Amino acid sequence: MRKFILYVSVIVNILLGVVGGAIHLWTAYIIFTISGLFWGIISLCFPFVSQIYLIIVGYGISHTLFTQYSVVVFTYLIGGIILKVLIAVCTPKESIE
Repeated sequence: MRKFILYVSVIVNILLGVVGGAIHLWTAYIIFTISGLFWGIISLCFPFVSQIYLIIVGYGISHTLFTQYSVVVFTYLIGGIILKVLIAVCTPKESIE
């Protein structure tokens, strides 16, 4: 069972990394199309800041937090936290003796 949890943990970490990278590239692409090359490159260097910026800009345009971009980012964030907590809880603890 311990090996199974380890394998699941590795797969979850890889998937979270790939999906996070895809969201990051999507963020840079959107900022590049809105603001130009300079800000697109800056958004590649600061992913967390650029995602917050893009959520705020999306809110300013649509007057709702439920844009496609913000739903994807919040789903990724909440899903990642839930998966990490589940893995931490399900991992068997070794007895200390």
